[in-house]
Amino acid sequence: MPVRARFKAKAKAKAKRAAKSERQTRRRDAVRTLNTLVDEVQLAVPHLPRRTASSADVEARVRLLELRCSTTALSDRLRSAVKQWSENGGNLSHALVPQPAATPADVALVLQHKVLQPGFVP
Repeated sequence: MPVRARFKAKAKAKAKRAAKSERQTRRRDAVRTLNTLVDEVQLAVPHLPRRTASSADVEARVRLLELRCSTTALSDRLRSAVKQWSENGGNLSHALVPQPAATPADVALVLQHKVLQPGFVP
């Protein structure tokens, strides 16, 4: 292989590894945010390991947190963490619930606290 072609191949492989590493870092940051939310709502559950958290574990933690995050600020942070995790290669068995539109204050929204679509979780 000519030197120039080998240099291009190495640069391409390095860029691919950097992109993969960046996605992993963002998923780990999302898990860190979920662990922070667990501390803030004072749940007595162990933290998820940032490096080895499985999709099922993350989804179970999200389902647990969406019931406990009652304030708008907490639910927004939960939604952003789940969105960041799923956009960077995390798999969820159900899609995200669409962001609630701005509505008048006198209209009560049902299921505003939900982040994931309802469905059976084994």
